Formats: sequence, structure tokens, C-alpha cells
Amino acid sequence: MIVAATAWQLEEALANLLENAALYGARRITVSVLADPPRLCVEDDGPGIPESQRLLVLRPFHRGREGGTGTGLGLAIVDSIARAHGCRLTLADSDPAHPERPGLCITLTFPDAV
Repeated sequence: MIVAATAWQLEEALANLLENAALYGARRITVSVLADPPRLCVEDDGPGIPESQRLLVLRPFHRGREGGTGTGLGLAIVDSIARAHGCRLTLADSDPAHPERPGLCITLTFPDAV
């Protein structure tokens, strides 16, 4: 599977997703690349983001919680890169069948393979 993308931007998006997961308490981070449809998934076992906050955390300088060392730009940058590539960005519980378990799964779904 090959997607039309700018490599350094995808590297930046992935680095931001991994850094956010680590900064916000994940002990386990799983990166998956799936083919049908083409997508990149970063899943963690951290505290997650409440569904009511998921759109807000994509805004520049919005931080999901007080404290910590982040600037509130990581997910905004990921969102910008996703839009530039025509990707759909989704934030979901790591285990939708068990929403009481912590964790977050962020997925970039690419429009088409080339």
C-alpha cells in the first residue's frame, strides 16, 4: 500500500502522537498501519480524552488538563497535517466495547492508496 503524502509531515504527526501518549501517562503505545482503508493508528493505555473534549483538544493551545509540560499544539499540528493530506482524523476509546478502561486510539484514515 502506498499513499500520496509528504514524508516529513507524517513523521511529525506520528512523533506528536507518540509524544502526547507518553506525556499523558501511557505505559503501552501501539502503532498500526492498516491497508483497507489505508490508515495509521496510534493506540495507548493512558487516561484517554473524554468524548466531550475530543474536538477541543484539536484546537491550538488547548490543553486537555492543567499541569504537565505540553503547549497544546501537538494534536492541532496532527489535525493540520491530516487536513493537508485529505485524511480523516478520529479520536476514540482504545477499547470501545469497554469504555470504562482508559486509553485512546487516534487514527488517520487516508483517502486513497496510489
